[in-house]
Amino acid sequence: MPSPSTETYRRLAQLARRRWRMVLIVSLALLGGVAAVSATDRGRWWLAGATRPDDLWRYNGARFTGVRAADANSLLLPDGTRLGLLATSPPRDRDFARLAQRQLDQTVAGRVVLLRLESQSTRDGSGKLLAHVYLDDRNIAIDLLKQGFLRVDRDCQSPFLDSFRAAEDAARRKHLGLWLQAVPVKR
Repeated sequence: MPSPSTETYRRLAQLARRRWRMVLIVSLALLGGVAAVSATDRGRWWLAGATRPDDLWRYNGARFTGVRAADANSLLLPDGTRLGLLATSPPRDRDFARLAQRQLDQTVAGRVVLLRLESQSTRDGSGKLLAHVYLDDRNIAIDLLKQGFLRVDRDCQSPFLDSFRAAEDAARRKHLGLWLQAVPVKR
């Protein structure tokens, strides 16, 4: 018969093996869950507003056809990714937002668009990809701002923010689009 100390060590070793098995099983289950989430949830598990490591190499400089408007200032890429026009905000008026969405859809319909991402932040708080979208070497957000279909997002930190503000100010001075309502009334 083994001594009590040997029996105690054997039981402790057996418990330790069981714990390690359990830790291994739980770890594998968690890793499998993360892999499943990253494959199915399009990366929404990343921190809000953070730059995902694969965004820059996957989307920066990429060209897409078959892009359509998801709303007034965002597009839906053929791979299902929702893309926001960087440094823009949609109109507050719902009817005008629908009009802006139609204009955006007509602008990109059947055309090849080029994406340019800014490295400091490629996603917004909801996980939407943010980029400058170019059509024939023109930033379509600036074109839509000049026509008065969009507003500048004042919270955005972009090196092109001055150009965006100038385009919005030009539309405001000409009373175009959503700035039509800003015409002063003379009494």
